[in-house]
Amino acid sequence: MKTPPPLKALFHELLSLLHWKLADASTRCVFLDTAFVEGLQRALEWDSLAMGRDATLSDLHPSFANLDHTQQLINKMCAECYPRGTGYDGACLLAMEHAKLPPEQRYVRHVETHSLGCGSEFKLIICMTTRMSQQLMDAKRISIDTSFKRAQGWQEFEIKSWDVDCQHSVVGARAFTTSQTAKAHLILFQQIFKIAYADTGIPQTVTKDKVWDKIEGTKFALPALYQPESFVPLAIWKASPSTTNGNKQAHRNAYREGVNLTLLAGIMKGMRYDQAAMVSIDTHSAFGINTRDSEATHAFRAAQAVSRKVRTYQKQLALKPSPSRPNTVYAAARPLEHQPSLHSDPTEEQISKSNLLMWALNPTTRIIDCYHTSMSHPPTPTPMQNEARISSYSTLKGALGHLTAHEP
Repeated sequence: MKTPPPLKALFHELLSLLHWKLADASTRCVFLDTAFVEGLQRALEWDSLAMGRDATLSDLHPSFANLDHTQQLINKMCAECYPRGTGYDGACLLAMEHAKLPPEQRYVRHVETHSLGCGSEFKLIICMTTRMSQQLMDAKRISIDTSFKRAQGWQEFEIKSWDVDCQHSVVGARAFTTSQTAKAHLILFQQIFKIAYADTGIPQTVTKDKVWDKIEGTKFALPALYQPESFVPLAIWKASPSTTNGNKQAHRNAYREGVNLTLLAGIMKGMRYDQAAMVSIDTHSAFGINTRDSEATHAFRAAQAVSRKVRTYQKQLALKPSPSRPNTVYAAARPLEHQPSLHSDPTEEQISKSNLLMWALNPTTRIIDCYHTSMSHPPTPTPMQNEARISSYSTLKGALGHLTAHEP
């Protein structure tokens, strides 16, 4: 069953409601998008209360029940909106479009392929606005993090800082790269600060690099972990956070919006997040409204950190067994009771130490009285004068054919 052309046109019109989300759209995403479902219900004049459910595409036409057919229509619409695709070429086209915008509205600033030598190269995309450049140059302490799951085949590089006035974390630069080598990072930082200088006019002030001195002075990581062995002043050392909570939060913010996205969808999601952060800062400056009920001051965050450590320690103590009650497992079994044996007690001739292999292969083995001899300290066997008393089965030779030679 084919879909009528008017219904295809209506479906494309509904897909246009997704805007930039169309770059990563699938049949499942379309069915769960609120704007798409509301547009479909308006077109069908659907009453959810009367029908008891929301409208689906199969209510528009039975042919939309075939998900492969629906995905083909989505891909066709996506190809029309993004003629260069949703990968690197699509990012190049987006950068060209942003270059035509006013400086304060530009976001995708750098899309190029750089050479690393030896015939290898990597692709680099830098996204930052003029406001983000100002935040980066004014930042006192920054946090750098790389996530690997948002865009397929790309690593998302992020420089964040903490705005003390607004009590809000701000992204100073966002980049997508395909290499994690030292040379690739050098090119990345050069391009970021080149854009920041063009936006703000503030030159990059480079002081004596203490970290580089430590790397050149010793290859061991102790100076980076132990303050007395480092060249970092104690005040600066204590001011830096000693945990990776900031990086984990950055990962959580990135992955909350989705993972394994197309490159174009990852760029657009990052742009919406960065724009919302700047609007939040402007709202705080104009009206004094915080993003949370409690101000995220240094004292508040320190108290929260102490509370988290206490809860973690209490959970660890709860899992440990108490010293007064050792971790002993008792088997639920009935006590052993003496049961009468069905066999008669063995005679003294049947009790022999030759049931052990080390004694059975000894030619001096003889019958002993186990009731009167301690088994923990067996007596040292001595050669007997009468070999007839030695069992012929105590040696392999007697067991194989010398039975008559040893019997009385």
